[in-house]
Amino acid sequence: MNAYAPRDWIPGVNSDITAFAAAHPGTMIADWAGAIDPHVDYLAGDRIHPGTSGGRIYADAVLGAIRHAENQRAIDVYLAETRAYREAAREDARIAQ
Repeated sequence: MNAYAPRDWIPGVNSDITAFAAAHPGTMIADWAGAIDPHVDYLAGDRIHPGTSGGRIYADAVLGAIRHAENQRAIDVYLAETRAYREAAREDARIAQ
């Protein structure tokens, strides 16, 4: 989950989160900043903490990241199985010669 707040250090935090994810394959980041930015009126008076509607947006951002991770995992499994099948087929063809 990236961060959203009217603080000058937030871009640095989000940059660190992005760098961490890039260094750890399979890590997904829920985009809270992107999700809430068009709806800052859903934040509390501190412009940081979500109210009820903001909480729904937060939950949707988490759910979106989970779905993206699940889809990516399914793609990765499919590609690995396809590679294994092709390698086995090549080996079978080599043995048959």
